Amino acid sequence: MKRNHFIVKKEGEVKEIVADDIDSIICCSSGVAFSASALALAVQNNIQVVFTRYSGWPYAILMPASITCSVRARREQFTAYSDERGFILAKRFFLGSSAKN
Repeated sequence: MKRNHFIVKKEGEVKEIVADDIDSIICCSSGVAFSASALALAVQNNIQVVFTRYSGWPYAILMPASITCSVRARREQFTAYSDERGFILAKRFFLGSSAKN
């Protein structure tokens, strides 16, 4: 890890990504490794790390304690994906956008 950069290695290819350009890190694959310094960089830059199943459903979230929004609200947003609230919201968003057109 370079200063304020994440180093991402995949199949022999190496990329450097500036932490300021990242809102969240989503890990949806097994066998992925994060260094403690990479996780510390994420926390220092208020970047959440989301671990998802292969299907895309989140099972764990690492969030910096300093994030100003309510942790409970964010937790509810993620759990809404897996119950009827997610469908209800999507339906309302769709109906609202189609009513304007």
